[in-house]
Amino acid sequence: SSQGNHGTSYDGNDLGVDLVLNGGFDTNTISWSTYDSTHATISHSNGKAVVTKNGSTVGNTGIQQLDVFTGVSGTSLLAGNIIITSGTGSFYAKNLYGAAVTLPLDSGGNFSVNLSVNGATDTLAIYSYSSDIIFELDNVVAKEVFGGLDNGDGSIYGATYVDKQDTIP
Repeated sequence: SSQGNHGTSYDGNDLGVDLVLNGGFDTNTISWSTYDSTHATISHSNGKAVVTKNGSTVGNTGIQQLDVFTGVSGTSLLAGNIIITSGTGSFYAKNLYGAAVTLPLDSGGNFSVNLSVNGATDTLAIYSYSSDIIFELDNVVAKEVFGGLDNGDGSIYGATYVDKQDTIP
């Protein structure tokens, strides 16, 4: 993703372009597949992806998209909407094989979290660990976060050396 494609802001930082394909699920679930097909199936209804738990064995029930974070390192903002239509469960997201991040849903099912991505593992997974869940997913976006992020040496991502400020010990 190009740093020149800024235009929106999150916590004072610029955001890149949306990295997710078909996150609105307007007409289908193309570009998405099941995350752990043993435990889940995906369908489409009313402009949303519908993820259904198969069987009663506890497991990951979710959806994934390949190549979302190709060449992206650092932090990405992930947002979307989840509505539970049956069952119970908590929700998680991760850059596949990375650490899972809990998706805190507000009363309308909206979530917004930061994901740490490494540029090498590029698959996005959104899932529940449950034995009995059916949920709808919609409006999924993932955008690289630029600016305001500490590079670990006291400088800010995107700042030039002449802009570098002393750090407080």
